[in-house]
Amino acid sequence: MSVRLALQHVHALIAFALILSLTACGGDGEDGADGQPGPPGPSGTASTATALDVQVSSVEIESPPVVEFYIEDQDGMPFTGLTAGDLRFTIAQLKPGANGEPSAWQSYINKTEEAGSVGPGTEDKVQANYESATDGTFVNNGDGSYSYTFATDITNVTSPVAVDYESTRTHRIAMQIEGGAPVTNAVHTWQPSTGMTSGISSRDIVMTESCNECHGKLAFHGGGRIDTRYCVTCHNPGSADANSGNTIDAKVLFHKLHMGANLPSVVAGGTYSIFGYRNSEHDYSDLQFPQDVRNCTKCHDGADSDTPDADNWKTRPSVEACGSCHDDVEFDTGLNHMGGVADNSMCSGCHANGGWAGPVADSHVIPTHVARERFAYNITEASYDASTGTVTANFTITDPSNGDTPYDLTEADWTASNLRLNIAWDSSEYTNTDSGNGVSKAVQIAFLSGGALDAAYHSYDAGTGVHTVTSDPLPAAAQGAGSGSVAIEGYPKADVDGATVNTPITSAVEYFAINDGSAQARRQVVDNAKCLQCHETLSLHGNNRVNDTAICVTCHNPNNTDISVRPAGGGGGLDGKLEESIDFKRMVHAIHATGSKVRENPVLFYGYRGSVHDYSGLRFPGILSNCQTCHDGDTYALPLSGDVSPSVIDTTDAGTDSDSASVDTDPTNDRVITPTAAVCSSCHDKAIAQAHMEHNGALFEATRSQALIAIETCETCHGPGRTADVAVIHGVE
Repeated sequence: MSVRLALQHVHALIAFALILSLTACGGDGEDGADGQPGPPGPSGTASTATALDVQVSSVEIESPPVVEFYIEDQDGMPFTGLTAGDLRFTIAQLKPGANGEPSAWQSYINKTEEAGSVGPGTEDKVQANYESATDGTFVNNGDGSYSYTFATDITNVTSPVAVDYESTRTHRIAMQIEGGAPVTNAVHTWQPSTGMTSGISSRDIVMTESCNECHGKLAFHGGGRIDTRYCVTCHNPGSADANSGNTIDAKVLFHKLHMGANLPSVVAGGTYSIFGYRNSEHDYSDLQFPQDVRNCTKCHDGADSDTPDADNWKTRPSVEACGSCHDDVEFDTGLNHMGGVADNSMCSGCHANGGWAGPVADSHVIPTHVARERFAYNITEASYDASTGTVTANFTITDPSNGDTPYDLTEADWTASNLRLNIAWDSSEYTNTDSGNGVSKAVQIAFLSGGALDAAYHSYDAGTGVHTVTSDPLPAAAQGAGSGSVAIEGYPKADVDGATVNTPITSAVEYFAINDGSAQARRQVVDNAKCLQCHETLSLHGNNRVNDTAICVTCHNPNNTDISVRPAGGGGGLDGKLEESIDFKRMVHAIHATGSKVRENPVLFYGYRGSVHDYSGLRFPGILSNCQTCHDGDTYALPLSGDVSPSVIDTTDAGTDSDSASVDTDPTNDRVITPTAAVCSSCHDKAIAQAHMEHNGALFEATRSQALIAIETCETCHGPGRTADVAVIHGVE
């Protein structure tokens, strides 16, 4: 029995005894004497707390600052288990900007890092630092309240850099709690002269929540630093890395590492690295941002009241911030820039309304984002005619920016464009057997090609704005299916400020019944909105298939591989393989897991016209084990849906001497991996993991007939509530 339950039990007995006594006395006697004080209520300890809420009560600054604070656990109970070894502090002041210079945090606690042990750096650098609670005076009052007296007298900081204390400036104390307590960052921002905590300058530009849309949960420097407001107390202009020679100022560091492989200096053959704890090198030269780097608002959300300074990128340009991405510009000499720039006071003269270069925001416009506001695909009806075996789709293509005015596809945007209607079956699990398009791709009807409409398939009703496309008769395999789907893919060639762009328009998908009583949609496994949190625009295959995984799975199905676009002749691709599964459940997991410690082997796919897509250097920015980063609800849980099919890994009559990189569309001779193993082994691809799966019923390189009768018993241990529940061992949040 827990302490809390025991106390509740005691309290209940006391209450019951009191009721009995009152009943016996009739309730009309004199009040008795006050009893002795009862024991204190339960409090949170390091062993019971799962989350902490820290509130700063006061800060006094006469010499070394004294901060008093109170901590509650997730149940609102006082947390008494904090020790000095669990706690670190930073303290900084916000220096106001002047003459074009942005405001900047300056740490009071600094150290000198010596150069020369590793890396190209040759000069010692000043670096912001922290105090452990063991450096100053830490007091635990035993009731959830604490105090800490800093070792640093911030009113007299002269080394290694002088910092003047000014009580009218905004100050910030940040705490890092870890070790024997749940990891927590607490931030207190205030003006010492007045005690005000609101209505003061804060330089809050990026919120942690924005970062976590991609990263899942920020956890740097060993996992203890998880709040951007804490990060900037050290990552400020006064801090640099002596081993690389690079600044670690947040506005430079964060921009450069997200630019990574796209930095002009890296494209030119250079590298970008920062040396961290114990001189470990962190090389960001291969990092790829998962969306257009010009999308500044992904991180800088000016609409968020918690980031009042988020729009500084538009209004307060600086050499440091702009040069972090445009690192081939020498602002002082004018190299790759119109004229030299002596200091930041000159920036807003040109980069503003009426300025020579125009507003900063205009320079970061993404043309495809502008163009896509003018287009929408809308399928209004899809049907199958059993008498002819044909599929008919009715749809409109409209302009949302102009009252949903329909396009008749003869407008300028469409005169050089291509549009296709894709037909796939069976929607319970796509196979597209006998489609005549590769191994198992969807049937494609190019009703608009090079701007020319094909009257054999397409018609248009000018009165309603409805387009109609009717297919050729579907193959017999399709006519025996339950339901199918139609999807529109393609793009307009839109004009944006004189430039022609292939515009990514969100794909439209609709389902139709073939032999089912009513159309059955394909199961939804991935939440599209979650994909877009990180990718912003999920635009693939030349901007043809956009923002909807429902179109992706029509071709990326269990029967499909990349063999039709790989080098012919039996030599295989650069990875030595004749083919690679492009089944969505295998491909997407493998792409996101490659480069991690989980997946052992790199993954490589061949695409359009034999293009090579090597993901071996990819770094997943989030928490790889958190299935809910991408999945819709608990669709990751075992057992999998009964519709999930084995994934084909060999389409070439495996096991015979006729193996070659040629397309074999006969599904009966394929070699497959059983469904659950097909998913799990796409991340867990080590030999020991495969052996574990095989021991529990999985088959690798099996025939279809073998796979159909195989019994995978994975859910026995990994099902919900079981000893190794997938959600538990993956740390799903």
